[in-house]
Amino acid sequence: MGLVTGYDNDVFISYGHIDNQPFGDPGGGWVDIFHEHLQNFVNVHMGRRTKVWRDKRLTGGEVFSDEIEQQLRSSAVLVSVISPAYMRSEWCNRELVGFTKAAQDRGSLRVGNLQRVVKVLRLPVERSALPPLLDEVLGAQFYRVDPASERARDLLLDPSPDAEKVFLARVDDVAQDL
Repeated sequence: MGLVTGYDNDVFISYGHIDNQPFGDPGGGWVDIFHEHLQNFVNVHMGRRTKVWRDKRLTGGEVFSDEIEQQLRSSAVLVSVISPAYMRSEWCNRELVGFTKAAQDRGSLRVGNLQRVVKVLRLPVERSALPPLLDEVLGAQFYRVDPASERARDLLLDPSPDAEKVFLARVDDVAQDL
C-alpha cells in the first residue's frame, strides 16, 4: 500500500527501455540509477518507505499489458522520463494515455495546482513533439547543452566535476515535487 490513500503505488516510472542500457559499470542503467535515488529521496522526505513501480521487463506468466494497466490504475503519480526513445515508444504513449484516463476516472489529474504527471527530461526533444499534457508542465532537466558544441550531454555522462551533484540535486527536486 502506498502513502496516498487508495493507491498501491506512490509513483509509476514510464520510460523507453533503451534508456536503461547499462553504461558499462555495475551501477546499472540510467533509469536504474534514477529510480534508486528517487525512491531514497522520497523516502527521506516522507519519513517512511514509499512504493515506486516501473516495468523492469515483466517475465514469466504475467500478461504484459494487463500488468502495466493494473499498475497504472493503482499509481498516484506518473513520472515520464522524456528522451528520443520515450517519444518513439508506443508503450510510453499508452502508459501516458492510460494513466491520464485512470486519473480522470478517479477524479482529477491535478491535486491543487500540481499535475499528477511529472516530466523528467533525460535528453532534449522538440517541444512540438510532446503530448500536450507533458508540454504543460516544466519538468526537471537531466542534461546540459555544451555552449561550444551545442550538444546535449546527459548529466551522468557529463565529465564536469559537479555533474553528479547536479544530477542528485535534480532527483531531489523531483522527489520534493512529488
